[in-house]
Amino acid sequence: MEIINTIFRLGVILAIFGFLWTIFQFTLTILSGHQNRSLLAHYGIKSIQYLILVQVTILFCCESDSNLSLSQNSVVITAMILLFYFISKLQKNQQKGILFSFIQNGQNPTTKHFNLAAEIVLVLLSLAYFSICVYNPNLANNAISNWFKESILSIVDAAFFGFIFKIIGFFFLLSVFGKIVQSILILIAPKPVNSQHNIDSLDDPNSFEDFEDMTDK
Repeated sequence: MEIINTIFRLGVILAIFGFLWTIFQFTLTILSGHQNRSLLAHYGIKSIQYLILVQVTILFCCESDSNLSLSQNSVVITAMILLFYFISKLQKNQQKGILFSFIQNGQNPTTKHFNLAAEIVLVLLSLAYFSICVYNPNLANNAISNWFKESILSIVDAAFFGFIFKIIGFFFLLSVFGKIVQSILILIAPKPVNSQHNIDSLDDPNSFEDFEDMTDK
């Protein structure tokens, strides 16, 4: 039951944090005059986003007086869910880049904001920082992370918005369990090799290519 509560609460926290960060991104875009960011600036902002998210998560792990508190005993589960969240974001951005590249033959400027190596390094550094903050929670305690934490609590306590984000947290819970079940099924029931197709291809003389002697070349 504690695992379910942790996943659900973290899903709500991630959803509201994403909502607040989207507002921040929109404001930043307006203030910058809709100028395209460089790859360095893009990942600089994204690093700040993941840094603050880790700090906010740690703050919820260290408190016990709110309805979104994450138990310190479930730190490992929290880290695994954060990893799942980061990887999901990575895959989504990768698929978006491939889609835009396919539609416009790589000419879309948004594709330059995806770098697989940078994404992987960012995820690993975020998890490393989470591990450090687990042993030294004071690193996560600052004005910005506390503002995000209090804003998340205020939104979840609001009747309408709180209900909406709790629904999102529920679907996040289902998504996590769906991924777990899918992984277990892959492990216990790997895709069988189509042996009948291999036998048929052996019986078909046209399935073999002509032999070419390479010794004379």
